[in-house]
Amino acid sequence: MLTPDDHKVSPIVDGGSGNRGYMKACTTGFMGRCPNCMRGKLFTGWATLKPICDVCQTKLSDFRADDGPAYITICIVGLIIGPLLYWVDDWMPPSPLIQLGFWLPVTLALIFVILPRAKGILVNMGWALSLKHDAHGHPADDTKD
Repeated sequence: MLTPDDHKVSPIVDGGSGNRGYMKACTTGFMGRCPNCMRGKLFTGWATLKPICDVCQTKLSDFRADDGPAYITICIVGLIIGPLLYWVDDWMPPSPLIQLGFWLPVTLALIFVILPRAKGILVNMGWALSLKHDAHGHPADDTKD
């Protein structure tokens, strides 16, 4: 039976001990959802991080991904496209214009799919590990008054 509190947002916290679920954070980051409530959207557009979650008011701008998503995307796309490009060129060498016309859109499509997911995972892992940063990129010191 549902109670009036069933609609409330529950954070991903392990029994009140303060340990946040890393796999849940990765999963919600992959889906582009808030790491705290798992309902609010993480991005305002394609890969622009929202400053605050609309649902649970978690301050998302404290958790930065910096260049990590780009590096991860380059590695994954390179590991997919590189062998495929070599295999196609070895199997049936098409002209360079056909190669460019095919592989450029495939590469861009992979980048557009992978980059926001990599960013979501890194931001949510920052939340799970409590890695806050201030406006200048320095680790936030929560002990200051």
